[in-house]
Amino acid sequence: MIDEDQQTLIRCTGARLKSYAEKFIPPLNLARQNFGNVATNMRKFLRNDFHMKSGMKCLIESFYRSITEDAALPIPYHEILRTSRIMDAIFGQLNAKTSTHPLTGNQSLGPVPVAPVEVELRSKPDPLASV
Repeated sequence: MIDEDQQTLIRCTGARLKSYAEKFIPPLNLARQNFGNVATNMRKFLRNDFHMKSGMKCLIESFYRSITEDAALPIPYHEILRTSRIMDAIFGQLNAKTSTHPLTGNQSLGPVPVAPVEVELRSKPDPLASV
């Protein structure tokens, strides 16, 4: 179970014990994992590496590095353009005109025209296809 807000990870095994140990061992395992998460978060905090949006921080640092050190882009241009087209299509559907229901008077979305989105999906060759 991942909690992005608290930046914690708890592994749930799903295995059950066949005795009364079921009442004691799993809570101890959860306590151990929670303590480990606390220790990790404290270390990150003390190193000033505790960022709420660490993924965004990493992406921005990589982008700046691509500019200042002429390194590779963190996200290729074609991926940025493809994602932008998909998001534009989604937002276009969400911004459809609203209409009033004739019986209830409630606002509701009318039929949403779906614009075709051209998305080029590249798949990796299947190594088992030749077997």
